Amino acid sequence: MNSVNMNNTKERPEYGYYVGYSVIITFLVIGLIGLALLILGFYFGYFLNIVFWVIGAILLLLFLWPGIGMLFTNRNAYREKALHFDFLRKYSNAQVLDCGCGTGRHAIPLAKQMTEGSLLTGIDIYDTKSISINALERVQKNARLEGVSDRTRFVFGYS
Repeated sequence: MNSVNMNNTKERPEYGYYVGYSVIITFLVIGLIGLALLILGFYFGYFLNIVFWVIGAILLLLFLWPGIGMLFTNRNAYREKALHFDFLRKYSNAQVLDCGCGTGRHAIPLAKQMTEGSLLTGIDIYDTKSISINALERVQKNARLEGVSDRTRFVFGYS
């Protein structure tokens, strides 16, 4: 059963980033400061402009580009990598344990490949510092939206 939001469009699962929003935002802000220094280098004299350009370029390369990369690639990583566990189809009533399942980025595609009567149990401490939006309610909602809530069970593990 798929959920529908107020705009009458299909609600999509949310798997979050591998790193927290704060890390990505920090990288982007430092990178933008580097870009600003690079631009400011055009308004200063001979020695200062070289210093601004060098520092700006370093910050740009070390922070802005990786920040942009984290922003786009981590968000869509689960879509790009198709997990193939075809061997699971050979087993009826399979029992699979996923330790550290997070938001279900890998557990849910795995559960989609399991036969009826099989059960995937995911366990995590659900720490939002490791993965943004990491919560037990989120992974359960993702499983429901992906149509595998009948063959998955997610539980909170204590650290």
